[in-house]
Amino acid sequence: MKPLARAARLALACAALAASLGACSLLLDLEADCTPADCNGFQCAPSGDVCLQTCRRPDECATGFVCDDLSGAGGACLPRTCAPLSNVGAFFPGAAITRNVDATADASTLAAAFVTTSGEVRFKRYDTSNGAAGEEVVVAAANPEARDPAIAASPGGWGLVWRSAELIGGARRDVLRYAFVTADGALAVPPRNLWIAGFPANFQEKSVDNPDILWDDDAQAFAVVFASRLASNSELFLLRVRAEGTDLDGSAELPHDAARQITLTPGGNALEPRILLRALPDDPDLYDVVYRVGAGDLGLSMSTVSGDAQRPGGA
Repeated sequence: MKPLARAARLALACAALAASLGACSLLLDLEADCTPADCNGFQCAPSGDVCLQTCRRPDECATGFVCDDLSGAGGACLPRTCAPLSNVGAFFPGAAITRNVDATADASTLAAAFVTTSGEVRFKRYDTSNGAAGEEVVVAAANPEARDPAIAASPGGWGLVWRSAELIGGARRDVLRYAFVTADGALAVPPRNLWIAGFPANFQEKSVDNPDILWDDDAQAFAVVFASRLASNSELFLLRVRAEGTDLDGSAELPHDAARQITLTPGGNALEPRILLRALPDDPDLYDVVYRVGAGDLGLSMSTVSGDAQRPGGA
């Protein structure tokens, strides 16, 4: 019922009551007059009798609408569509300037890993239920070689991987780096090397490129896929790591062959892999790896990889 119509009916009821009892008061504990259906995409104000006019948090918009400015300045509730909003960057107001970013989300949290222009790897999360942004976490100190971060959520927090490079064994070598941030934003596992390209020296890989990561709940481990240049082609590798940054058998150091080369069909250059968990109850350790084939725009391909085929005790 609209507020004015309801007030008029109450006044008439009060007049009738006054005629019989001699008095009437309109200071009643009334139900709220506002419903989201009256508010053109907004929710009702906390008072319950009027509609909100601007939004500063996602929950100030009605179902099917989204706030287009979460910076605190006040935005409009727009219908959910595939079109980008005007102020998506306001999810992380004041975040350090970035050159690479990856993000993951669940029902209540958006989390991002990004590399600043100075080469710091940072983490930030955003609570989509109340609009609160967490503090930025400096995951790794500045290294101009850092790039291509990837992030995945697990029950206890987020695993991050990225490509970097260090002086190892007297030579500059690409490394696959890993860190873990807890659900409350603490850096529980500081950065560590999961894999070093071409080290020990009898291995011939020359790079770490475009890593991706996901959480495998059945294995209770992260699965990581990345590309590496060999003599003439770029090949794909897969390894698995516990949230603690250890091998599946608990070893603190992952041996080089923890990363298994994926047999590709078709073969040839494999670039920019992305990993998906194939949810099959009878065979839960299957991963679909989608990748770009060839140095040019030659198309996409996919290989299915079994985690059970990895070496015993390893990834």
